[in-house]
Amino acid sequence: MIGHIGALMPFLASPTLCEQIYHDRQDHIMAGSGQPVGTADRVPGGRKGTGSWPFASGCQNAEWIGGTCVMMESGSPIDASDGPGPMIRTCFMPAEYWEIRDTWHTFGLKGTGSHDVALTDVFVPDENFLEFPCCRSSSRTDERQVLSVRPARRRLHGGERRCERHDDQGLPGARDARHTGS
Repeated sequence: MIGHIGALMPFLASPTLCEQIYHDRQDHIMAGSGQPVGTADRVPGGRKGTGSWPFASGCQNAEWIGGTCVMMESGSPIDASDGPGPMIRTCFMPAEYWEIRDTWHTFGLKGTGSHDVALTDVFVPDENFLEFPCCRSSSRTDERQVLSVRPARRRLHGGERRCERHDDQGLPGARDARHTGS
């Protein structure tokens, strides 16, 4: 997810989540893990997120952290509507909700800070979940699948972060994403 999630966020997240993240129109540091090793069980207004996600590079400097979850209802996985396996979604919450576990003790890569991150029964509003296109009906999803969908080629013009999605959705004030050649 390194270097990709920030570019994809305006296209995958709800307008409410985008507003939470980009309300100040500044760049923000995000970290996370695409491995679906957490669970998110339904509660009124959202879900309770629980899990421990490995290899969350940059988590010590992140303002927002994401973890991919198996969506649950009353303690049981929800079947994906479009194929075999459970429904998979990624939740994003401000870093202060996450525990960073000091697990990254490796030679030569210490600077990546790829520690484990964890949530324990943290309330996550429904609008803080998003779906990666590659994770729809897979019971085995990892970062390689997330990153192989396509390179993140769209950045918002001039570094200005817009919370609205695409123009074709008819949202007021939405702007077109511009290609940067990345």
